Amino acid sequence: MIRTPKAAPTLNDVAEKAGVSRQTVSRYLNANGSVAARTSQRIEDAIRSLEYYPSAAARSLRSKRAMTVGLALYSAQDLSMGQSELFALKLSGLLEVLSPRGYGLQVVETNPEARQSRRGTYYLDKIRAGEIDGIIISDFYLPTEEILALREDGVPFAVIDRLVPEVAGHCAMTDVYLEGFRLTTALLTKGHRRLAYCGWPPGRGLAHRFREGMAQAVRERGDGAEIAAEIHPANDGTYGMMDRLSRVLGAQGAPTGAVCSDDWITGMVTLLAERGVPSAENFQLTGVSHKPDYLDAKRVALVATPMDRQLGIVGAKILLELLDGKPERQQPVNVGVARFIAPSFPYLVHPRERMPQLT
Repeated sequence: MIRTPKAAPTLNDVAEKAGVSRQTVSRYLNANGSVAARTSQRIEDAIRSLEYYPSAAARSLRSKRAMTVGLALYSAQDLSMGQSELFALKLSGLLEVLSPRGYGLQVVETNPEARQSRRGTYYLDKIRAGEIDGIIISDFYLPTEEILALREDGVPFAVIDRLVPEVAGHCAMTDVYLEGFRLTTALLTKGHRRLAYCGWPPGRGLAHRFREGMAQAVRERGDGAEIAAEIHPANDGTYGMMDRLSRVLGAQGAPTGAVCSDDWITGMVTLLAERGVPSAENFQLTGVSHKPDYLDAKRVALVATPMDRQLGIVGAKILLELLDGKPERQQPVNVGVARFIAPSFPYLVHPRERMPQLT
């Protein structure tokens, strides 16, 4: 009979048994902050009782280097979904900066399932074991308190495509406010007055800034324009989002223009428009897309090309500065504004009868 080995106790187990926070245990182990004598004794007793053996590399994370950096995603499955090409752009930017310095890159996960299943990809496990020297956070949903805990524990990290005000100097982001403003203005200039916002809810990443840019453009027009509908992704994937888009945009009196804040969503709205789903014959959209030449110029008025590669470059530079012991930045780094392109589909589709016969 094969026995399943007993799971090794974790830092959280020690904290729970000692009746203190995980951060307090970390300070005690790393000697990087004052811990009261009675608290120290409780922690030491818990360590002995649980037979907890902290990694030497984890105790000296800032002085011993694994020469590996973690890229934190909510789930590794994100790399195989609709956002995979944008993640590839981020990866290329990260490696462009990290590789010349001799750093490797490892994908880690922040979702609770990775922790509970102990499959070896949970980001805190990698940090505690000293397997990564620092972390690039590309997860919109990682709780702010967990990010602040990393700072308290002295873990070098950078956050990309998201602003965390408490650690603003760790953040790299694009000017999505201007993206929302410019894309909305393009539709208003073409006479559209009833618009739809098709994008992530305000609580995700910088979506609220994009939405604020849209609202400002509508206010400046001052001639009856309105954002008449909002369509957000949910947990039902591509098919669910397509269904919601088709219901709203295909309804009687639906908006004649749609502003899309995400490459994935821009592609779905474009596909629906090509198939005639929006009821308005003059329907047009603007949106974010990294492949503007594949979009129908009749339906797509303006495209903002995403800055994911630049985000990867700047995020890696912020992290290396921290690893090198440089002072923490006080302000976020803005990587710039997306390029705005009027799309033009470059390929001719020939009628079947005119295509040459294969011999």
